[in-house]
Amino acid sequence: MKSAVTVSLLVFVLFAGTSLAGNPDPLLKFTVPEHDLYPENIAFDEKTGDYFLGSMGQSRIIRIKPDGSRSEFLAAPDSGLLSSVGMKADAERRRLWVCSGRFNLLADHDRHPAETGVFLFDLDSGRLIDNWVTAQQSPYHIFNDLVLDARGDAYATTTLIGRVYRLSPSSGRMELVHQLPPGQHNNGITIGPDGKYLFLAVDRTISRLDLATGELKELPVPDKGAAGTDGLYWFDGSLISVKPRFREITRIRLADDLFTVLRVEDLVRDHPQMAYPTTGVIAGNRLVYVATSYADVPRNSDSAEQHGDVLIHELALK
Repeated sequence: MKSAVTVSLLVFVLFAGTSLAGNPDPLLKFTVPEHDLYPENIAFDEKTGDYFLGSMGQSRIIRIKPDGSRSEFLAAPDSGLLSSVGMKADAERRRLWVCSGRFNLLADHDRHPAETGVFLFDLDSGRLIDNWVTAQQSPYHIFNDLVLDARGDAYATTTLIGRVYRLSPSSGRMELVHQLPPGQHNNGITIGPDGKYLFLAVDRTISRLDLATGELKELPVPDKGAAGTDGLYWFDGSLISVKPRFREITRIRLADDLFTVLRVEDLVRDHPQMAYPTTGVIAGNRLVYVATSYADVPRNSDSAEQHGDVLIHELALK
């Protein structure tokens, strides 16, 4: 496999600290002038400060340096990567995990066999380390999002068939951890501070999965505060929820039992620069997320100008 291209590309950047019109809280961190990208997720390397931006429209992953300069971390031909969605960087072990599949925003998606899986790359070179790829046999499904535990294993959701898998680099195995009842779907996933529980966006709710017992319990979130959750993150006793359809970011504060809901707070609601905001990453005490994924806009195969510039926002959580 070829090494990632290291030639930096020009980017127009506004740095964190510049307030956005209409709301002083979300800040514009990066502007990426790519118009056929359809980014769904962003990962963060705590060691270098680099960000990694995936694409549903192209088989690419872009590296963004702290100063905003960009380079191609990965192009698909040598790796087999298709559309990329959920991503997580393991800075300690120098790994980048990516959920991937042949989605309808990818060019020529309907001319090839459907498949989906999870890819593991070297975080420095872009070299493919391993992959767990399966044919998308009926019923159709996609690996959508993932989270890492303290051992460096990944837990990944397969949205349309409601499964959670554990993927282990040490053994190379993919193990089914949980199956939702027929007709239920999962999406965002995060892990509690002690590694005992996974938290899952399940349809219009958020549920807690006990990894020791397999028990799944719906959190008592009031006033439909969990509805629409895509990205889901643990931060300082709370669950942070990104809701693309509602153009919202919500904080759900939990009690020490990691189940009782103390209160629900709207951190961002209907911001004028949001266009189907999707998942992101906790970087220190901030949430960095894709504010303009445009993922709800059908792709025009005859045009290279699918959408406006990609905007990456940063939101202080403390």
